[in-house]
Amino acid sequence: MILPVKFLIAVPLCMTVHELGHFLVAMWFGYRIKFRLAFGNLFGLPIPRGIWDMPDGTSGQECIKIALAGFGFEMFAAVLIFPFFWQMAAVAVIHFLLYRWYAGEDSDFKWLA
Repeated sequence: MILPVKFLIAVPLCMTVHELGHFLVAMWFGYRIKFRLAFGNLFGLPIPRGIWDMPDGTSGQECIKIALAGFGFEMFAAVLIFPFFWQMAAVAVIHFLLYRWYAGEDSDFKWLA
């Protein structure tokens, strides 16, 4: 498969795995998360992303675990399939490094403070 095509597949795959991580960990604690599609802004480029709100009544430790689960699942999946699909690992790392510049007020890390 052509390299750019693999990257085009890796981007939505990383996004899905990332949001799935939040969703599954929230379910583990008995909460439901509703997602909506939004666009971040990275140096003037619109970046599609999933946005969600922390469920009401979530304790501090649960907030931290739900917030970190997105990147945790994304990195875990990237490591698992790295030998077969290194492009996903590259997209996951790039996503993590650029996240603070395009996430804005809807950052997953706002619950870590």
